[in-house]
Amino acid sequence: MFLLRALRISINALFAPSLPLSTRLYLLLLQPISLLTYTIEWLRARRFPHSHEIRIPLKRVPGHTVRALVYLPSPQPPSPQETGTGKAILRPLHLNIHGGAFLGGLPEGNARFCRQLAQEAGAVVVSTTYRYAPVHTFPDAHEDVQDVAEYLVHHAVELFNADPACFTVSGFSAGGNLALGISQGCMNMDVAVRGSVVFYGVVDFRIPPWDKPIPKGFPEKDPLSFLQPLFDTYAGPNRARDISNPLLHPTLADIRTLPQNMLFIVGEKDILHDETVTMTERLQYEAERVNLENGVVERSRGSWSEERDTGKCPDGKKVVVRTEVFAGQIHGWLEMPSAAIDVKTRTKAFGDAIGFLRGIHRAYGFNKE
Repeated sequence: MFLLRALRISINALFAPSLPLSTRLYLLLLQPISLLTYTIEWLRARRFPHSHEIRIPLKRVPGHTVRALVYLPSPQPPSPQETGTGKAILRPLHLNIHGGAFLGGLPEGNARFCRQLAQEAGAVVVSTTYRYAPVHTFPDAHEDVQDVAEYLVHHAVELFNADPACFTVSGFSAGGNLALGISQGCMNMDVAVRGSVVFYGVVDFRIPPWDKPIPKGFPEKDPLSFLQPLFDTYAGPNRARDISNPLLHPTLADIRTLPQNMLFIVGEKDILHDETVTMTERLQYEAERVNLENGVVERSRGSWSEERDTGKCPDGKKVVVRTEVFAGQIHGWLEMPSAAIDVKTRTKAFGDAIGFLRGIHRAYGFNKE
């Protein structure tokens, strides 16, 4: 099964009749890189094993399911009989969405973060996949993760002994875009996303990859620049039609449609740095306005690491938007092998993210300690 997933790009290039010839050629060029990436992710996941695997049905695609991995905290919470109250202790529920330029990837790709979050926060963590470009374009992947979120929330107690009222999300790169889309798409489905952590997420697809502003210190030569047309196959085909759609471009979203508590983590040399900063600066000002309207007088701007030990936020009342910009880091650095990065930066980024999520858990009634 692993080999079939790893070679899916070549299978699409050879057998997907709807794809133009140029796209097929780009896919074949991407295949060796994809195979190497999948192998690294699969091997890394052996060190951070999941508890079990499930298939989640898609409501909007009858008969179709997506693969998801479940990371359970250890030790397991006491049973209702052990608590003496007749009630189980419900754990927070968290959904993580992997990246991959909407072209692929594995739910095992973020195994380190998912395992750490389950262990340190006591949360039930589910890492899901979704349908991929170029065969599938917007909004297919967004609808998939919305269906996954709705399914998990509605079955949280029976499947995982998890609390649907304490539901958070995270995503890496393309997965960050999808994570921010969950709260927008599920507003009318009784699914409340209490908080999110976005690791170098794409928040503005109005700008194609080759036109995105280059941040200071960005490498002069991008070795993957020749694949940029392929990276645009999810959003690009209908860009004019979707140019004002906040589901695809979270930078346009009303803050009231986004999670109440948001943390954005991005590298200083990431090609997505500028759009992340632009979005978060706007959201921070809007958060202050919303908080004042709700009678909460407290700043909503700043770095989470500056406040991590104060216990001030999140508190379940105010809207919180925080950012962390990591000096010298490029896109995807958190998922690179340890030998290729400064491991301390990953430790800090994951520590900040988990600390932020634990604050949300406490605000909604769960404290692991």
